[in-house]
Parts: sequence; C-alpha cells; structure tokens
Amino acid sequence: METSGRTEPEACPICLDPLQREAYLDRCFHAFCYHCIVNWSRFIKEKYCQSATSIKCPLCKVENFSIVYSFYGESFSRFYLNGASQDSFFTSGHVFRLQCYNSEPGNIFNVQQYWKHQRYRRQNIWLSSWLRREIQTLTKEEDVDIIFHHVLGVIEAFFRRSD
Repeated sequence: METSGRTEPEACPICLDPLQREAYLDRCFHAFCYHCIVNWSRFIKEKYCQSATSIKCPLCKVENFSIVYSFYGESFSRFYLNGASQDSFFTSGHVFRLQCYNSEPGNIFNVQQYWKHQRYRRQNIWLSSWLRREIQTLTKEEDVDIIFHHVLGVIEAFFRRSD
C-alpha cells in the first residue's frame, strides 16, 4: 500500500494493525501476526471441537498444517497446528555449513596433498551423515533421501571403478 510516495507496513488481515512478529501459513503463504494466526487457529479448533492437525486459511481457505515464523537468515521456526512447536530442521552443524557456503572461499584445505596421498580412499564412518547434512544445507530441504542415495551411489561407483 503506497500513499504519497511512502510504503506503509502490511496490515494483518485478522487484527488490521501492522504485522507484528510476521508469520505465514505453510501452504498458501498468507501473512499474519504470529499471535493473531495462532489464536485464530485455536479458536477454530475449539469452535468445531476438532483435534485436527490442519486449518483452512481465513483468506483463501487452503488447507495448512503449520505456521512459519521467526526468520533468521536461512533458518526459521514452525508451529504445528497439532499443538507442537518445532524449530527448523537445521542443526548447529547445518547453520555452520551454511555460513561456510555463504562466506568467501579460502584455502583451508590442501586438495592437491589430499589427492596425492589418496586420503579419499580411507574408510570414513561419518560420510553418510556428513553428506546428508551438506545436501540438506545446500538445498534447504529436510527430505533429501533421493539426492543422498544417488550421490552415495556415484561415490561408491567411483571407488569400485578405481579399484
């Protein structure tokens, strides 16, 4: 909304005030005040005596399962409509790796020495968890099983071929 050349903050469709602690429904991405949409979802559940795990958006009637809020760069928190509250799936390891990917490249690792001494051939018990975390960090998705298994298969084929 623009008046006389300046942009006014977006209003919450529930309280009609400027958005406070901005939150979005997970499917339709309509924006509300966090407090307003949580209270509205509780009111709807009580009104219809539901123990439902989803609600319809008050604006577009699309079925939603959670409220996304507290955005901090690449991470967020989520309030599930079944009453649970959960932070994003990013662990501190994910956040650290994301910072590494977003920073300027530096030479913290001598790749030529690594390849020369064939250190890549050593058994690595952390490869699976590391690979999954890296893929999650890069894609910003929690469910990366298909990509993970494909990349792991390529790595295993590489080792079989080089033997």
